[in-house]
Amino acid sequence: MEKHKILVLRTNIDKKKKLKQINQLFKQNSSIIKWSVDMEDIDKVLRIETTANINENDIGRFLKTISLFGEDLA
Repeated sequence: MEKHKILVLRTNIDKKKKLKQINQLFKQNSSIIKWSVDMEDIDKVLRIETTANINENDIGRFLKTISLFGEDLA
């Protein structure tokens, strides 16, 4: 059984249309199992359940390709 981990990032996601772009981006990556964004939180927290072979820096690079920012919330 694959090991899953939870990544939590601060982002600059400010528009619902960006969620569609993120969905398309994340659908291309089989390591991402599910994800959500808390649009009410000041940090626009992105929570991702993923397999162990991806990390916060990888997610930050993915988001950068669609002009978004993401960094480890820790």
